[in-house]
Amino acid sequence: MAPIGDDEEVDLSSDLTLVSNITTLTPNGDHNGLQNEDDIQAKSMPLSTRRRPNWIPWKAKTADQKDETTIAVPIVEEVVNLDQKSLAPSTVLEGPPDGGLTGNAQVMTRKVVMYALVSLPNPTLYAAWGVVLAGFAIHVMIWGDTQSYGVWQRYYVAEGLESNPLLALIGSAQTGGVSLCAIPVAFVIQRFGYAFSVRLGATIGGLALLAASFANQYSIILLTQGFLSAVGTALCYFPGATLPAQWFDKKRGLATGIAVAGTGLGGLTKSLLIQYLLDTLGSHWTLRVIALLNFSVLMSASFLMKQRIPPSKKSSKNDWRDLKDSKVFLLCLQQFLQSCGFLVPLAYIPLFAVSLGATPQQGAFCLSMYNLSGLFGRILIGIGADMLGRFNMMLFCCTSSAIAVLSVWGTATSYANTMGFSVFNGFVQGGLVSLLPVVVAEAFGLQKLPFLFAVLNLPMLVGNFMGAPLAGIIIDKFTVNGVPNYYPAIFYAGGMTLAAAMIWILLRFQKDRQILKRV
Repeated sequence: MAPIGDDEEVDLSSDLTLVSNITTLTPNGDHNGLQNEDDIQAKSMPLSTRRRPNWIPWKAKTADQKDETTIAVPIVEEVVNLDQKSLAPSTVLEGPPDGGLTGNAQVMTRKVVMYALVSLPNPTLYAAWGVVLAGFAIHVMIWGDTQSYGVWQRYYVAEGLESNPLLALIGSAQTGGVSLCAIPVAFVIQRFGYAFSVRLGATIGGLALLAASFANQYSIILLTQGFLSAVGTALCYFPGATLPAQWFDKKRGLATGIAVAGTGLGGLTKSLLIQYLLDTLGSHWTLRVIALLNFSVLMSASFLMKQRIPPSKKSSKNDWRDLKDSKVFLLCLQQFLQSCGFLVPLAYIPLFAVSLGATPQQGAFCLSMYNLSGLFGRILIGIGADMLGRFNMMLFCCTSSAIAVLSVWGTATSYANTMGFSVFNGFVQGGLVSLLPVVVAEAFGLQKLPFLFAVLNLPMLVGNFMGAPLAGIIIDKFTVNGVPNYYPAIFYAGGMTLAAAMIWILLRFQKDRQILKRV
């Protein structure tokens, strides 16, 4: 059996199917993961003294890496019989024995991982921030349409297309369909790349709206403007939300926050644009104009979607193994509980304000301020996360939201209290949205981010569909003589958010038990 660490030329490009440099592999140091734009450091440690590495470093013997960063990518992972199978020089024994000593044969097995050297482009100002700009534009376009569906629903009702409950299904299909497509989209990203996913999404989404513009039947509009549009949204959303993390480390929270902040701006601007177009052009030409606008902007943004980790033609079997990780289970449970309470304020703040004596316009203004403060929260909380720690800031946002719902909204008796709650809770919930991909990248690594971020969208989907309707049932249950009582539903939302915060506490201290440490 060849000794581990011997120098030998190994060409694994056919396995990786990457455009990369794979040269002589020599173990010679510690590594903290994907190197970034801030500093590239490696601590020297002989491999023989480190049997359970988190990341196995390899370094080319002769390579001037001025324009590139070299990382080690695990490409083969299997359990082997050490007595019968020789190990290649570029393999490393990891973990405890899986089989141990078995009977008289005394056969020992271990998990064997093979790594290959992959050269990645170092971040540049234009490439890194170009990705952020593209993510921002993507969020403006796709979520602007989704958050503006209320304008469409009012128009369709006035035109007599269908009843309100059935028309609401189109909006539900636009949002829920994104989460349903999450895992297939993750494999598209891993197989073909981020830019391809955005271009495919721009094409499908544009054609869906264009097809809807020629339809007059509710079923066709539900299929095109609802479900097919959601497929295009999903193909664009997941690249726009996760790719900035590849290009930033110390400023990862800020970069992701700016990218997802486009959601708030899109909701504010596109609703006004769509209303104007409907009033002047009607629904058919409005759909055509929006289809052309979305296609043009999204296709242009795709050319800025440069990725550092190249796509692989072979899906990783380890993606599904990660679902056995207890941290993934806790994150899924946390996202479900958080989503159960997340949409309740958005759905009922206007009605709650009116019940306190405010006008419908004042109630709508509370909701506008909620969304506007969320736009700033995505950016400013991202900056705070880079300074104080991503896990710390996520815990702060979730806990603060729970306390605000229970103690401020749950005791509000005036319009001023309701407005104050809207501004604060919108701000911290904006941070919950922007920090999720950042935390997943930090906890599991950049290569696993697309798949695991997609997985987390499934419990979010269930929670979003359950949360606001269940709150409505609670409100109806406690309505007396036609006067709605919102406080039991508020305590339900606050309790769900508080339970989600308890799980964040567990995840935070699993990461590091020191209270004041930046994590």
